[in-house]
Amino acid sequence: MASKIGACATTLFANHLDLSHGGLLLAVPSLLACGLLRYISRFEQVTGYYTATHVFISLIFLILLRINKLERSGSIPSGELGRCMGLDRIPEVKTLRSRIANFCKTTDVKEWASQLSGDWMKVDDRLEGVLYIDGY
Repeated sequence: MASKIGACATTLFANHLDLSHGGLLLAVPSLLACGLLRYISRFEQVTGYYTATHVFISLIFLILLRINKLERSGSIPSGELGRCMGLDRIPEVKTLRSRIANFCKTTDVKEWASQLSGDWMKVDDRLEGVLYIDGY
């Protein structure tokens, strides 16, 4: 488990003109409505400079940008993407890998995924077959 650090990164949004990848912010309300951060408290026992929320949002932004390997995140200016999250930069690849590993060690990720999937299936019974067939 990561050791406690005195202070966490502070989320602070500021006015920006011509922010690269600012359109990612349009996806955030939908992701939150789907429960992206609903059970985030399971992961908050792993502490560090970046909170579990920062890590999740960073990963989601990379996925939305079709970055399918963490190593490829270096092709995107970390400062620009960080400003979309209210930070000065997103976590580095090494930090993301470490946090993901710690999440997996300290949290039952399968149980978390199962609980989130169960929530999605409760929303509309007609989706149950689709969600099972697709494997999510």
